[in-house]
Amino acid sequence: MATLEVTLKYRPPLARFAFRVITVLAPFWLGIPFLLFILPLIGLGGLLSHLFGNQELPLGSSVLMMCGPGIIVGLTAWLFARDNKVVISQQGICMPSSLNLQLWGRRNRPWYDLKRINFSTTGLRFSQYGLKDENILHKSLVMEFSSGGAVRIDLKDLALTEVEQLILAIETFAPSVENHNLLSTAKQQLGETLKIAGIKSYTNLWEDELRYRYSSTTFIPLPPGQKLQDGDIKVIRQLGFGGLSAIYLVQRSGKDLYVLKESTVPADVEDEMKSKAIEMFDREAKILAQLNHPKIAKVYDHFVENNRHYLLLQYIHGEDLRQHVKEHGAMNQDAVIASAVQVAEILEYLHNGNPAVIHRDLTPENLVINDNGKIVLIDFGAANEFLQTATGTLVGKHAYIAPEQFRGKATTGSDLYSLGGTIHFLLTGSDPIALSSSSPRKVVPSISPELDELVIALTKASVKERVESASEAKRRLEALLPIARGLT
Repeated sequence: MATLEVTLKYRPPLARFAFRVITVLAPFWLGIPFLLFILPLIGLGGLLSHLFGNQELPLGSSVLMMCGPGIIVGLTAWLFARDNKVVISQQGICMPSSLNLQLWGRRNRPWYDLKRINFSTTGLRFSQYGLKDENILHKSLVMEFSSGGAVRIDLKDLALTEVEQLILAIETFAPSVENHNLLSTAKQQLGETLKIAGIKSYTNLWEDELRYRYSSTTFIPLPPGQKLQDGDIKVIRQLGFGGLSAIYLVQRSGKDLYVLKESTVPADVEDEMKSKAIEMFDREAKILAQLNHPKIAKVYDHFVENNRHYLLLQYIHGEDLRQHVKEHGAMNQDAVIASAVQVAEILEYLHNGNPAVIHRDLTPENLVINDNGKIVLIDFGAANEFLQTATGTLVGKHAYIAPEQFRGKATTGSDLYSLGGTIHFLLTGSDPIALSSSSPRKVVPSISPELDELVIALTKASVKERVESASEAKRRLEALLPIARGLT
């Protein structure tokens, strides 16, 4: 899914002052103890003798005991004061460590949590641009959050283009925030300021970037706070988007959390294709609603609103396999086999149904490790896959799509190809090469030949040469790791 991220440099006045003071005093709390390292070493020996030999505490030990905590406290304070990054993305905003107290220790905040903004005067300032005191650059931006805490950002401590980026981010990603109308005035004043300073506005660049990031979709995703089904379903935040769909975290009846998948048919497609896509949306929803497996996210509802089709899915708390590998690195062979057995079990259930269900989008992103350590399949995309192929705008994870699926002829063997690609990713930490047979052992030589041969067999270009079924894949995986049966 597309992600927009920009880093601004901002250090509050108090943190800036503390950083300078701590840096100036560094020789006293850091340098001198290191220069006198002999005394601490002698002191350590004396301290041990005092603790275990009942001898009196010598001078060196006293120095050690005083210097150690000083170094720890000094380094911690220096690192907090040194942090000068405000990171903004489509998901939310991350503040510098020095603002932790104002934010109650939670400096990462999603946009939907931003409740209210305001601009407050910070006092008389002298400006290098010859501006009046009521100009936005002489004010602080106050951001209040629904979950508690408020932060004050002194705009004079940001570069002009960075002030513009921050304002545009709030305007774009938090459209329901209170006092949203203040942003228009702020943008106008800022534009005049940039013109006086002879600085090119960032607005066009930002808007171009947003167009680029959202260009993969043919619709505008729903903003946080948007309500559907007569207010019964409220969008909390966007989880991702791409192709012809978007996925949201939503709340139903003001209580439980769900995942809402949104799909749309472009208005410019032929009527016959549009009818076929709508038919597939309905068919997919009915089939998925009948599925009942503990490792497949349940489908609770299907509805159409404003010509968009929605599936209401069970919310699975956890991290998907791509996030897991990104954070922890490639998984060890035993863990990969145990996970793959669970995925093969899911495919076995889907493929043995009547009719057989072909997933078509089995990738690390769609497999989540829940709080109990089990693998859960969270998303389907049959109708979207049809429409994207038919319109020539297939937006998928190409490395996991079987050759015949690119030709619009997906079979149960196509899911097995995706399973092989997923195993390759978990073993190596990198995506397989698209439209080719994967061999993870070429990337990680320590992988067993038997497991490598299975991955190769799962990802053969020809369906006839692949592993015959999900049941066969599961049997071969279990044979590679007998204890895997106990982990599933």
